Amino acid sequence: MNKDLIISRVVSGYISLQIHGQKYLLAAPSPKERYFSEEIYETVLREAETEGLLNNTGILNFLVKRKLWTEAQDDALFGLPKDIETFKRTMYENRLQSDKVEGIRVHLVKARTQWENLYKIRHSHDDLTCEGQATLAKGRYLIGCGLRTKSGKRLFKGETFWEDQSGILESAISAYSSVKLNESSLRQIARSDEWRSHWSMKKSGIPLFNSCVSNLTDEQRSLIGWSLLYDSIHEHSEAPSKSIIDDDDMLDGWLIIQREKSSKNDDKKDVEGIIKNERIKNSQEVFIMAGTAKDAKKIDALNDQLAARIKKNRMDHLKKVGQVSEWNMPDTKQEIQMQFNKMKGG
Repeated sequence: MNKDLIISRVVSGYISLQIHGQKYLLAAPSPKERYFSEEIYETVLREAETEGLLNNTGILNFLVKRKLWTEAQDDALFGLPKDIETFKRTMYENRLQSDKVEGIRVHLVKARTQWENLYKIRHSHDDLTCEGQATLAKGRYLIGCGLRTKSGKRLFKGETFWEDQSGILESAISAYSSVKLNESSLRQIARSDEWRSHWSMKKSGIPLFNSCVSNLTDEQRSLIGWSLLYDSIHEHSEAPSKSIIDDDDMLDGWLIIQREKSSKNDDKKDVEGIIKNERIKNSQEVFIMAGTAKDAKKIDALNDQLAARIKKNRMDHLKKVGQVSEWNMPDTKQEIQMQFNKMKGG
């Protein structure tokens, strides 16, 4: 990857496209053009609905009826992202065991590939839907608005150019798809020394790009977003090492763990806000009624490892012996024995 080339491209606000052997430039749409594109989306959507085209739910039923999509595939499509997160978290937790990390990475790659393949199948006929037609129209309009000759002259004029489905506009859409930066590339640029030296200039008040916020390109917005994230990671009190930061999957694992910690702390603060009585708050055990299964799961997650282990041992004991008093619980008997030994020793 030529980082300097990509940085120059992003900073310029243009994307160079080769179409029919000639060079063209793609500029970002203006705020007004973005607004018009949303109007086009709504107009095409309503027209498609009037014409009786399938919506997103309808296309799913279409695929199922023709056995192009199954319930098992649907479950996998929604379940795999959670598996992918688990693999990333596990990779980070085992970061000091390289062999284990690479083994987990193999499973991660397989899960990611499986999800991508399922996504393609599930959305392979989206162009037949109302939403698909509207999205295509919006995209055609935005690409057409931004297409320029090498000298910077706008290629399309008028208001209905996006309706033409032949010629240079189609080629421009295809060319843009082939050179569009993916997330991995943007992350690599955002953490690179070449970009960080440029990014550091923002502290001096010098504009990074020759445009206001509303005129930023999608690539500029994404690069700013990733740069801010890496800033916050470096400033974190438990910042990971450079080798972790440079590994997208490993860093995602660290971010997932930090997110879970933050969520648990927020839930703990919510519970502490509910428990006003200091005597109850300082008790060894506090029982909180949950309104739903989701609430119960959230409350249960507040237990630390020791409390979770005690709870599990108690449940296992109850399953084994049935009804039992508090005093005959394993942890209670152990605590009493420890107190007795302490008194005896004193």
